[in-house]
Amino acid sequence: MNFCPRRKERQENKMKNRVAELLAKNNIDAILISNDVNNLYVTGEIFGGYTYITAQGEIILFSKYADKVGEFETVKIRKPEQIPELLGKKPQTLSLDDESSSAADWIRLSNAFSFCNIVTRKNIMRTARIVKTPSELEKIKKAAEQQMTVYSKIPELFEEGMTDTDLAIKLEGALRKCGHNGIFRTHGFHMECFMGSLLCGQNGEEASVYDFALGGKGATKALPIGACGDAIKAGDAVMVDYSGCYDGYLCDMTRTFFVKEIAPKALYAHNVSIEIQELVQPMLKEGVCAFEIWEKTLEIVKKHSLEGCFMGLSKQSKFVGHGVGLEINEPPVMCTNDKTPLEQNTVLAIEPKFVIKGIGAVGVEDTYTVEKNSGILLTDFERKAIII
Repeated sequence: MNFCPRRKERQENKMKNRVAELLAKNNIDAILISNDVNNLYVTGEIFGGYTYITAQGEIILFSKYADKVGEFETVKIRKPEQIPELLGKKPQTLSLDDESSSAADWIRLSNAFSFCNIVTRKNIMRTARIVKTPSELEKIKKAAEQQMTVYSKIPELFEEGMTDTDLAIKLEGALRKCGHNGIFRTHGFHMECFMGSLLCGQNGEEASVYDFALGGKGATKALPIGACGDAIKAGDAVMVDYSGCYDGYLCDMTRTFFVKEIAPKALYAHNVSIEIQELVQPMLKEGVCAFEIWEKTLEIVKKHSLEGCFMGLSKQSKFVGHGVGLEINEPPVMCTNDKTPLEQNTVLAIEPKFVIKGIGAVGVEDTYTVEKNSGILLTDFERKAIII
């Protein structure tokens, strides 16, 4: 078991410095972070409070509960309205982490800081988290190891006559025993999932109500994603799309298994997904723009005349990849509108998937680091169609 210890090491100043640099670049005096994930990124812990960072790199933590967070002493407060009076030098311009704040929190904090100019739409924290530090990359690699260990056990976890939910439960238990933290953080206010999803047979045709590539009915309308309790039968495609999670950092990997037999059209589409991965990997290098990955993928899909089943049937997702880190769906996004140039040490998941009517979802998803000359594969696990 590879469980991560409670953090005791000094949190890297690289995180704080990256935020300070972006503030200075955008002519913003300071940022007040209220989001748990962003607090975790900067301090190494979730502590139920606020992190204040200036463009000069000064950092102050405000908390109702904690006296100390890692290396940082905190300033105790009862409510956020106390923060302005506790600051030595008050900012003239302030970011309120608006990409990750609820409207109620944003309004409350903007009222507390009514004396200064509140800057919006700069996405300081989302941008800061794009390029990973060496320690972040190590954690994502350990998350990938969880996935590869468990996916290798799927043929033995599968039992004839079981339901997709039965298999999902076995997978989830195996991942937890490998050290998975049990959380799957996804960016967005309307995004929910539990560790990942398993799509079996016709359930793979069910479009997602969320901004995921594919969906599934789920076990209940209260969480309509993934396994739905259907019996797994011969000829079904079983798409396993589960996360790894080590010390809060995620990795994304999908593999497709086939029960007893593979229909030729399903195998063909699955192999096209592998072809896309092989041709896109060399493009995952510094300077290539995110939309170019999408365009290359579409070129390959059209060459094989698979546009009608690419990324869904009734609802087709218009992206083929995204950033990965403390959350799934971090920037950049591999879609037609994202002109972001890729930077070294960005982590990306590429997920070309197809849905074959009557058989299910097929394809592979892999996670890479962006390097100077080519992407480096983190989820180095067999891609070919596997019969169980």
